[in-house]
Amino acid sequence: MPALPRITGRQLRIGAASAALVGLSAVSLTNLASSALLTDSKTAGPATVTSGNVSLALGSTTFSNLAAGASAPGDAKYTILTVTNGGSLQMRYSATLNWSTSNALTQAMQFGVIKVATSSSTCDGTLSWSTAVDSTTYLAKDVTASGTSVALFGSNAAGAQAGDRTLAAGGAEHLCVRELEPSTYSTNSVLSSNVSITFDAEQTANNA
Repeated sequence: MPALPRITGRQLRIGAASAALVGLSAVSLTNLASSALLTDSKTAGPATVTSGNVSLALGSTTFSNLAAGASAPGDAKYTILTVTNGGSLQMRYSATLNWSTSNALTQAMQFGVIKVATSSSTCDGTLSWSTAVDSTTYLAKDVTASGTSVALFGSNAAGAQAGDRTLAAGGAEHLCVRELEPSTYSTNSVLSSNVSITFDAEQTANNA
């Protein structure tokens, strides 16, 4: 059996160094392969995004016309309220009648609302106050409050409700309001309360 060749220490060192170089080369090639990335980037835009809004305003109002110092059965008071949407979104709105206190007089007083063409349109007893409510021109008829508030037309609940009014952005409409002490009122005492009307609006977009 022939004798195996004798490996010297120098040969062992050269072999180990060669193996290390081979390992280092593999690592270097791997690093080169993983870092050689070709990239590019482009940006689309910009596009300006601005939130819309609803802005309800009351213009050309003479609400004090509804005040009465010594109202008698059969008396009627009238005023025109102009409702404006100064926002950028279409809105729907409702109206609520309010009394500061409830008593026999406030529970008897009747309110009606008719839509008219302008803030200077006729708003008096010659209008057709006996016509049935159609939610287009005749919005409220003989509304009375058993307590301190009652819906005049529409509802301030969220979403589309019966009687709500729709108003485009920048639009306006004019409402003739009648306050009537009915001829049947017979409480012979001095009663008083403050009346007001609250208008509530909300967007129509994505709010069915």
